[in-house]
Amino acid sequence: MVEKLTNPLPTESNHFKARYAPWLGGILLSLGLLNLALALWVMLLQSQFNIGLITGVALTAAGYLYLTRPYFAIAPNRLTIYNLLGSTVKRYPFTAFSDISLEGNQIYIRNASEPHQKESVKLTKWITKGADWKTLDTITHQPSNTAS
Repeated sequence: MVEKLTNPLPTESNHFKARYAPWLGGILLSLGLLNLALALWVMLLQSQFNIGLITGVALTAAGYLYLTRPYFAIAPNRLTIYNLLGSTVKRYPFTAFSDISLEGNQIYIRNASEPHQKESVKLTKWITKGADWKTLDTITHQPSNTAS
């Protein structure tokens, strides 16, 4: 059963931003900090640089970014996918929120020029925060879901 959305639909000034699943960022952050600590310990014992230090910093940074950056955003007329650094990867235009459909674990957007064709959006459910996926499902089932 689809719940009634308590927040208003996304607007130009208030986009819906879906986040990455927190467990993914938590795992990367934990592994990065562990790797960083072990690399520092080995550096102190051997008195020489350890390449594991670079790996630890990279994993820690990636984990932090997964916890803080949005995965995608929905505005009244487009769905935008971002990379971890915050740059736009791809935009999918649509005319109404009802043009977005969820079928299983896949998102589709109805083509505005050819309404019988749907374009598959390159997003995955398992990497999206669960509550944000449910909110996306709710947005797509709103009765007055025209993009304005």
